[in-house]
Amino acid sequence: MNFRASRPLIAAVVGIIALAPAGARADDAVTLKYTDKVGDKLRQQIVIKASVQGIDAIMTNIQQSLIKEIKDTGDVTLLVTDEGGTLTLMGNDQKQEPSPDVTIKRDKTGKISSWKPATDITGALPPEFLQTSAQFNTVILPTTPVKEKDTWKLELDNPMFKAKKIKIENTYVGIEKVDGVDLWKIKQTANVPTDGEGGVAVFEGTFWLNPATGRPAKVEGKAKDVPSQFGKLSFTITITPAKAATAATAPDKAAAPK
Repeated sequence: MNFRASRPLIAAVVGIIALAPAGARADDAVTLKYTDKVGDKLRQQIVIKASVQGIDAIMTNIQQSLIKEIKDTGDVTLLVTDEGGTLTLMGNDQKQEPSPDVTIKRDKTGKISSWKPATDITGALPPEFLQTSAQFNTVILPTTPVKEKDTWKLELDNPMFKAKKIKIENTYVGIEKVDGVDLWKIKQTANVPTDGEGGVAVFEGTFWLNPATGRPAKVEGKAKDVPSQFGKLSFTITITPAKAATAATAPDKAAAPK
């Protein structure tokens, strides 16, 4: 091929590559961040599946988070409202009353600094676990741009056993299309010491976040060896946007954000 004659073609190809959208090439760096606004709501369905003393159990409930305040630093205050749900044991459904509201404070990266229920929470799982799981349902995003397969590690205070830190490793997998929408895909692994005898609960999760907001479009995870009143539990969890509320099921009739 004549090099001089081919230069216009080469220039055109280079121009097309340069105009490719962010996220289209594996070596592009992506800035992962939350875009928060006061009044934003996120209504989610949470499904937990476990085997409790040999009996299969499925817990399904609805939770809504509302952004109440954003400070100049980017710190966010959220109100999480539980709408109740259903516990299914051996094919029989049992209605579950709503848990108390919880006020959560986190920084602009998603790191939770405060978790306060309106009243005491009782149940099979200790409040310290519920506080810990709230963080695992919110990815702490990196402060610098990342490329595909980049990993960032964190150590956090441990509500379940204060003498040892929680260790988290997050990996940005890349862009993945879900229901026709390009989403950030992030994998998370966390080890949580639970006692002074070497007990460790392990959490693994996959998050699909909406680049426009940072909010999760879907979460899939599993937990192993979580202390409970029934002994150590293992379970899976799936979080998806909830369907529109109705007057009979929830106070907020707004559809789940897309």
